[in-house]
Amino acid sequence: MAILSAIVTVAWWSGKFDINKISMDILAWYGEPWRLATSILPHIDAMHLIFNLYWLWVFGTIVENVLGSVRMAGMLLFFAIGSSVAEYAVFDGGVGLSGVGYGLFGFLWAVQRKDYRFRDSLDNQTVILFVLWFFLCIILTETGVWNIGNIAHATGLALGGLLGHITVTKGRNRVVLSAIGIVLLVLIFLSGTFLRYIINRSDDSGNYIAYAGYEALEEGRNKQAVNLYLEAIKMDRNEYEWWYNLGIAYKRLGKTQESKEAFNRAKELEPIEPDLMDENEEGKTKEGERTM
Repeated sequence: MAILSAIVTVAWWSGKFDINKISMDILAWYGEPWRLATSILPHIDAMHLIFNLYWLWVFGTIVENVLGSVRMAGMLLFFAIGSSVAEYAVFDGGVGLSGVGYGLFGFLWAVQRKDYRFRDSLDNQTVILFVLWFFLCIILTETGVWNIGNIAHATGLALGGLLGHITVTKGRNRVVLSAIGIVLLVLIFLSGTFLRYIINRSDDSGNYIAYAGYEALEEGRNKQAVNLYLEAIKMDRNEYEWWYNLGIAYKRLGKTQESKEAFNRAKELEPIEPDLMDENEEGKTKEGERTM
């Protein structure tokens, strides 16, 4: 993973790779599930890349030596998906391995005192560094100095810590912790899907979804365009262009009533030339139909 992350990052920096193809966005739920994990690969700058790769190597080596490569890979995927979806749920999604790094840190922090195999995995300096860095990142983000994926950090830490406690706990308490873990995973999933329009705090989130809808409409993926525009409209119901394009998508699918309702809503928000909403005899859009 470290090598792949470095390759993707350098390719992105050199302009030879478009990370929009692997970034976490709504298309992850519309036939592009790799985005759930691949958004961790690119990094913003050299410091970001080096810091994350170093700690991935340090923590990853410890975990892999004890649990093996297969379990290690599963943990990386678990932390990657969990932190990426959570960050996307609240903001627009991010890049980098920080959520995975905090996941491994949280796991080792939880197990080192109760599992002799991981004893002394973290020294006090490392714990202090990660705790201070966690809060410093929040301060830097809130003051506008640096835009950091703090939700990914927190989610990775929570998932790692919980997984660690489940690993070293037995009996009834383990069942309880496992149940808490399942609830947490369900909440993360719901936050990144059905509840996102409620909890998302990004000013641009609706725009990103609407643009994905526009691309789907341009490529003739009309059913997907409808779904995407409906999601965008949940974020902001007052963008007339989104309603207009939704009307076109419905029209192409033969859903006349839904199309009229969408066009009427667009017209309420912004006057639209009548001929743009006219239909020909077959109920299809006119030649020269244009999206907005």
